[in-house]
Amino acid sequence: MRKIVISLAVVALAILFLPSITKAITPATGINLVNVTACQQVGKDIKVTNFGSTYVLKSECRDAGHGMRTYKLTCTSSIQYQVEWQDGCKQIVIPNLIDGDLVKISGESRVWVVGNGKLHEFKSGTIYHDYFSSYINVVTLPPEAITILGIGSPVCYRAGNVVIFPIVPSKIYYTGLNCSLNQVSNEWLAKWYGDDWFKKIINDQNLQLYYEIFNKIGLPFTIDSSPEGSAVKDKNGNVWFVQNGQKRIVTAEGLQANKFQKFLSVDNLNLPTSTLPLEKNEAFLTVQGIFK
Repeated sequence: MRKIVISLAVVALAILFLPSITKAITPATGINLVNVTACQQVGKDIKVTNFGSTYVLKSECRDAGHGMRTYKLTCTSSIQYQVEWQDGCKQIVIPNLIDGDLVKISGESRVWVVGNGKLHEFKSGTIYHDYFSSYINVVTLPPEAITILGIGSPVCYRAGNVVIFPIVPSKIYYTGLNCSLNQVSNEWLAKWYGDDWFKKIINDQNLQLYYEIFNKIGLPFTIDSSPEGSAVKDKNGNVWFVQNGQKRIVTAEGLQANKFQKFLSVDNLNLPTSTLPLEKNEAFLTVQGIFK
């Protein structure tokens, strides 16, 4: 009888402490949703407004009261964010990157360019060489960099190209600023690209991807339309940047900073002259609008 009483006492004691034991056993990973007044994604981090205060929450490894955990924060809407976490920290070294830096992921052949804190893919070598002449200075990042930095939209063709799409082979388009496309006539092509314009047309099978991704077909150019976003070299060797129907002189610093790879050659660039020279990294990233 005494043995039975002792056994029952042990069971009762175990039941009494069972909630505490259960509470001490926490999962190694988890996902939580948090409602806030406002949420904005800032690269891999988020900017949150709640209870009248605005602050930045970082996706990083830290101790938020539960031991060291790796946190990934993502805005799921303008008023909610998701917290993904896992116990422990894996030391991942990401170098300081700025807009225009070239990177690739370890074990992959794809090349990306950094813009607005995200990675933007070149969908073809033809598009890549529209901006860069070689593959030097490409930084190799660990696979986790894609998750940490995030992926932006692919890089589109730079302004100043004439292209044919496989899906509409009878039409020729001019690649303009902000990934725009404008159908052009043979007369317009001869005016800006010379009588041998047909030799300068890009027929890249990946252009169908370009069309499907950006799909920004503008109005067809008239014979008087200017090649917006192009770098144009006149008979005196001066380089001009065409913007808003005007020509802006490009300084030596502007040539280097904007990485122009090709130029239109026109004896007389009959456009109004802007008083604002192009002398810094402007057409390459900002005006060009390749990051979306």
